[in-house]
Amino acid sequence: MYGWTPLHYAARFGHVERAKQLLDMDKSIAYVITDKDGKKTALHVAASQGHVGVMKELRSQCPDCWEMVNDKGQNIRHVAVQNENKKAVKFILENSQLSCLINHKAIDGNTPLHLAAATLHSNRLIYDKRADGMVFNKENQTPLDVTTHYENVTLVTQLTLLSLSDRRNLVHKAALLLY
Repeated sequence: MYGWTPLHYAARFGHVERAKQLLDMDKSIAYVITDKDGKKTALHVAASQGHVGVMKELRSQCPDCWEMVNDKGQNIRHVAVQNENKKAVKFILENSQLSCLINHKAIDGNTPLHLAAATLHSNRLIYDKRADGMVFNKENQTPLDVTTHYENVTLVTQLTLLSLSDRRNLVHKAALLLY
């Protein structure tokens, strides 16, 4: 089904011990992408389901698999945010070695913060000082623009507070709020 490997299924159902056994036998399976299901790795599947135990196992045995992207150019942070999986988002944000994933743009130009704004989710990502609130996607929208589009006043307020803590260009952001 979908070209999944046994590791994909272990990730889907959160079977940490099975994932460990499979990786002990052959670490290369962590890098296998599906051929019919969005070019996902087992790590993408684990992140979408919030199976942090499997994510930890993959991180410890295959740390460079964290940089792989799916067919949309999304890393695991995109996937966790898009699936509104708070446990996975929290785990990723707490790992400083993964900070390179925070502002990664997918093919559509969206960062995980754009997706958080669009899904009205993930306050932890919005408050993370490493997340660039002024990055533009291919539609020339910042995460604040995306939030305003979805008319979520609470999230707009949170992004505005982030700009204060980051001391970013407040005039530009205030202008965005007015229009």
